Amino acid sequence: MVSRQPWKAPTRCSARTAFAAHQTALNTLGKKVGDKELEFVIASTDATPDSAVRAVRKLIEQDKVQILLSPLSGDEGIAVKNFAKTHPELTFVNAASGAQETTYVDPAPNFFRYNMDGAQWQVGLGKYAYETKGYRKIATVGEDYSFIYTQVFGLVLEFCGAGGQVTNRQWVPLGHEGFRLRHRRAA
Repeated sequence: MVSRQPWKAPTRCSARTAFAAHQTALNTLGKKVGDKELEFVIASTDATPDSAVRAVRKLIEQDKVQILLSPLSGDEGIAVKNFAKTHPELTFVNAASGAQETTYVDPAPNFFRYNMDGAQWQVGLGKYAYETKGYRKIATVGEDYSFIYTQVFGLVLEFCGAGGQVTNRQWVPLGHEGFRLRHRRAA
């Protein structure tokens, strides 16, 4: 069994937190399921699809894992889901990828999600902006990758459904710190 989280930028802090939670759970619950002792192998990625597939391939081919808890980033989730289709004999459990496409679009029968996608996290926000705040036009600014696309989708689905309009969408490269400049442009 494997728990795989990216240890490299841009998700280094999230990975360390996830690993600490993983260790806490193991210390509390132990490494046994029934009479089986579990072995965990940790692999690192840089949050890109290619890196995720390389790590998963190594875990399967060299480390001989049978269950993968993977991955953290949205784009990684889509790539690992597609890779899972080439190994129907293995079980893949989505660790935290919030991209909707990870399980909603062309799902793999051996890839399972037990967490919400990014659109679900935004439920109520579009309606709140339109009905409670009285906004009729908004602009969005987000990082340019699948998880944020899904979050923006969740927001604008309700907002536009209520009658609102999105006047501008700005996408900042992943890991880029240019939100202030994009915020001024979007306004």
